[in-house]
Amino acid sequence: MRAKPVTALLAVLLTGLLAVPQARAQAAGVTLYGRLNVDMEVVSGKQAGWGCPDNCPNPNVFRVNSNSSMFGIRGSEPLADGVSAIFQIENSLSATEGRGVLAGRESFLGLSGPSGTFKMGHFLSPYDDILPIFGNVPTLTTSILSTASLWAQGFVGPPEAGGFDDRLRNSIRYDTPEWQGLTASAQFSLGEDARRSAVYGLGAVYSGATIDVGLAWERNQEARGTGLDDDAFTATAAWNFGQVRVAGVYEYLRYDTPVGSLRRDFWGASGTIVAGPGTIYLFAGRGGDGRAPASVRVGGLASGPDTAAWQYVLSYTYPLSGRTMAYAGYVRIANDASAAYNFYVHPYTPDSAAGLRLSGFVLGAAHFF
Repeated sequence: MRAKPVTALLAVLLTGLLAVPQARAQAAGVTLYGRLNVDMEVVSGKQAGWGCPDNCPNPNVFRVNSNSSMFGIRGSEPLADGVSAIFQIENSLSATEGRGVLAGRESFLGLSGPSGTFKMGHFLSPYDDILPIFGNVPTLTTSILSTASLWAQGFVGPPEAGGFDDRLRNSIRYDTPEWQGLTASAQFSLGEDARRSAVYGLGAVYSGATIDVGLAWERNQEARGTGLDDDAFTATAAWNFGQVRVAGVYEYLRYDTPVGSLRRDFWGASGTIVAGPGTIYLFAGRGGDGRAPASVRVGGLASGPDTAAWQYVLSYTYPLSGRTMAYAGYVRIANDASAAYNFYVHPYTPDSAAGLRLSGFVLGAAHFF
């Protein structure tokens, strides 16, 4: 007879305790969000030239990959004079391997208001912000279809390896408020090592009714080693004609090396075409021969003749609903005999061999929540 009042009291207490975090979450404007993006791939890698040594592995590989799948929590709390405290904790997921990294993606704490946004944490640089102007946005700028394989040497990863399209730890960033479609950004990332390495980034993006323009610069100061500073600059623009959108991009890379500066130019063009309910995306980009006083290599970029490479992408994206999409695509990376670029996400091999001719067919889907 006494159990019912006790049970009822416990139920009331439990309900009250569960309601407190919910009330706080609603007051702070907290949102749980995420994305699952999984595909099936058939990829191949062939050596340059007519033959292949006897110990070459089977070049055709069937794979199932998770592409930048994630979930996160973000929120804001109004303070005063239009200023809000903001935070985000974004976690990377591998839906195909059953693992993930807590706060492995965009994670920060900051302030946002009429004077702009200031944040501290672990996130992408202004250099990455301009990728959507020319890149493979319909397929979420990820998977082996990513247009950041040659551009920015994105496939090599962090600044310590020579890449310019990676999340930067220990970062401080400021973004201006939008003014007639124009925004600008500045970021500083601390290596916090014995040589006091750092990454500096500046960027500006203009978004208009029919045109988008982006400029970005990044310096990786002593990230690869003492006395080695690396620079990247990109200019890109896109024009929207309604059913068709065309874009172009130019990039200049410069690396300090023991033999002098290693330099490279990159040019690319893309087209996005509305085709019924879906979208067709096409891209072609060429990283030119590396230039240096003597033979040297950083990532996939080497100096001398036969060090150029082409990347081609073709994809079709189809919306299944407001939150689910399917896509199919083809990508090819044609390295010259001494170039060694690889897929940006999920490289064909951990170590890129010079002269690889990579290709891949993709069939995937993504769901947003």
